[in-house]
Amino acid sequence: TDARENAARAHVAHAIAFARADARELEIADAVIVANPPYGERVATVSEATALISAFTRQLKHHAKGSRLALVLPQGPLEASVGLKPARRVAFSNGPIPSRFLVYELY
Repeated sequence: TDARENAARAHVAHAIAFARADARELEIADAVIVANPPYGERVATVSEATALISAFTRQLKHHAKGSRLALVLPQGPLEASVGLKPARRVAFSNGPIPSRFLVYELY
């Protein structure tokens, strides 16, 4: 609900579809998908996060044709679990964690 409230305050709620689903089963085309997946700090272990990110992006490679994916990930090994080359990288600090905002084009 926080996301819906933020979208309403930004006057963009009409342009956003919110849904709760298993990321590993997502099927959507021509969309912008933004995710901040767990990466083994507060939620999940690093190996669980790696498996989730890998399964999520593998699903999108096959079922999100024409979409753009943006991920927030810590710099390091989890970036490799995506299995795609980013079209854009923006480095930033997420508190004490060196992170990247990564954008991928899904063909």
